[in-house]
Amino acid sequence: VLADERDPGVIAGIDLGVSVPTSKHYKHRTDIGGAALPYVGYMLSDYIGIQGNLLAAFQSPDSRTPSQQWTSTIGYLAGPRIEYPFEQYGAPIHLYGVAQGGGFTGLSGTLTQTDPGMSFGGGLDWYLTDNAALSIFGRWNRIVGGARPNRIPGTVFNSDPNEGPVDFVTTGIGFKYDFR
Repeated sequence: VLADERDPGVIAGIDLGVSVPTSKHYKHRTDIGGAALPYVGYMLSDYIGIQGNLLAAFQSPDSRTPSQQWTSTIGYLAGPRIEYPFEQYGAPIHLYGVAQGGGFTGLSGTLTQTDPGMSFGGGLDWYLTDNAALSIFGRWNRIVGGARPNRIPGTVFNSDPNEGPVDFVTTGIGFKYDFR
């Protein structure tokens, strides 16, 4: 069912995939890991809603990291969700985008503090039934605080002791349930 045939209401789902560090100084401490992003939202109209996410990211240690400990972080984010419904090969598809702000709490490894952050991304929901959809997604995420330790022997960073924000990308597949 296309969005213009639906009443406003609740959506929920989970996205699972990989987490890839993208900022230079963060890539010197961590490597590719995994991510889980459960979410709940409320579509205010056929095309605009709000969505809240938890973002659990786990990064394996880079070989240059002294502790060799996995880095794990939890993000709590909220913001607008925009959907554009269309039909392809007889199946309803929703193209969507999200822009969220909130915070991240580092649980282990190179991120052990709480800092503000943001996440921007989008994806496609392919409806298998009137309510259940498979998804593909991609997000760019930024934690405003710096990774630790501030100096790693054998690497060259900028002069800022925190070396800038932590950036990473999450991408993968998901499942969405539309209660509308």
